[in-house]
Amino acid sequence: MKGNALVKEVLDGIIKGLEKEEVKKRKKEISKINNIFMVFTGKNEEINSIKKLKENDIDVSIILSEKTKDILEKELLKNRINQKDIYTKEDIQIIEKIDILWVPVFTQNMAAKLRFGMQDTIDTFVIWQALWHGKKVIANKEYLQYCNGKDTKNTYLKKIVHENIQFLEKLGVKWGKYYDCVKALKSIDEKQEKRKIITKKDILELVGKTDKYYLSKNSIITPLAKDIAKEKNILLIKD
Repeated sequence: MKGNALVKEVLDGIIKGLEKEEVKKRKKEISKINNIFMVFTGKNEEINSIKKLKENDIDVSIILSEKTKDILEKELLKNRINQKDIYTKEDIQIIEKIDILWVPVFTQNMAAKLRFGMQDTIDTFVIWQALWHGKKVIANKEYLQYCNGKDTKNTYLKKIVHENIQFLEKLGVKWGKYYDCVKALKSIDEKQEKRKIITKKDILELVGKTDKYYLSKNSIITPLAKDIAKEKNILLIKD
């Protein structure tokens, strides 16, 4: 009897371990849904931003501006920053994949074009389209406030810059740094992790109470939980 109890205890431990791994795997799959894209114009600040995001275990997909595309070959850039996903203007379908668009270098030129709805470059096109489709856009406004790192004493030019910033805020642009992208992504992940993950324990609690279990459309059920439901003749029904 003691031997049987020990075997049962060991098996229960193995099953719990497998289930924990399965839940981790499912959560990881959920987090992969979220994609950070970045407009890349070739500046060092952008390369540093990519590295910092990667230090936080976040992969970022790059959208090359026309000038950068002409200067740098995709393969060269891939090797330089160890980057896999690089897109150009030809890849317009990427808009659908974007969850967060990160613009580390938002220039006065880009702001002026967007103010008049101009989308003649990949950066202005992607920013406009991301906002149009309700995507989250986070940008660094440092380059907007200064030209080549310098402020201006021209009050009228300052007013134009200020108005452009206000316009972009009304469009939905959020100002921040790379770590704000990390926070935004974690916020999305937390919301998605609230999706109910049905485990073996949840199914066993139903035994003797009901022979049906209604799953919401956001529910995720582990394979082990499915096997137990089948074994205990509990019908799983998706809403």
